[in-house]
Amino acid sequence: MPEMDGFEVCEQIKSNPETTHIPAMMMTAFSDRTDLVRGLEAGADDFLTKPVDYRALFARVRSLVRLKMLMDEWRLRERTSESLTLLDGNTDSYTEAGTDAQVLIVEDKEFYAIQLMEMLAADGHESTVVERPE
Repeated sequence: MPEMDGFEVCEQIKSNPETTHIPAMMMTAFSDRTDLVRGLEAGADDFLTKPVDYRALFARVRSLVRLKMLMDEWRLRERTSESLTLLDGNTDSYTEAGTDAQVLIVEDKEFYAIQLMEMLAADGHESTVVERPE
């Protein structure tokens, strides 16, 4: 690319609040581990080296699409909570709050529940899943 490389493009996409939620997959001829790390640091959600195994590509795209759907649902729920004044609108306070939160997940779809639990566990939170609010 004449103006900038793929790492810079990814950084720009991920630094823009309008596009930061869009999954980014980098495909490159670079196969060095430092390039992989550089791509992930640039904000790539996944990284494939060429030549591309198309079965792996499609599996990873499906995975990123599922993750995006989950994150879109999460953002929608957050906006709904904000509109109901359950949140103060300052989401930075939640990310700075630390770890060790106990989270109750009410979700009847096992796939989404597992995804949420894994994301919360990665941030150091403990979660419990129930299928119904009762």
